[in-house]
Amino acid sequence: MSKQLKQVINLSKKTGDRIIVFDNSEPEDSFVLMSLDQYEGLISNDKKKDLTEKKNIDNIKEDESVVSGNVKSSNNWKIPPQVKEEAEN
Repeated sequence: MSKQLKQVINLSKKTGDRIIVFDNSEPEDSFVLMSLDQYEGLISNDKKKDLTEKKNIDNIKEDESVVSGNVKSSNNWKIPPQVKEEAEN
C-alpha cells in the first residue's frame, strides 16, 4: 500500500470521514472507503427502514380492509355519557 494511501486512511480514521476513490480513466471502478462500524451502521439503518416500510404497508392494508368493510374495527369501546356531556359543555 502506498504511503499516501496509508496517510489518507489514517486521516479518515481520525476524522471519521469516508474516502471516495475516483479514477478519471476508469470511473466505473470508483469506490468508497469507510470503517466497519460505519458500514454496519449503514446496513442496520437500511434494515430498520425496510422494517418500517413493511409495517407501514401492513398498516395501510389493514386500514383499507376496515374502510372497505372486510374487517370489523377492533374499537368496541364507548365514551361514558357523563364524560361525553362534560366534553361537549
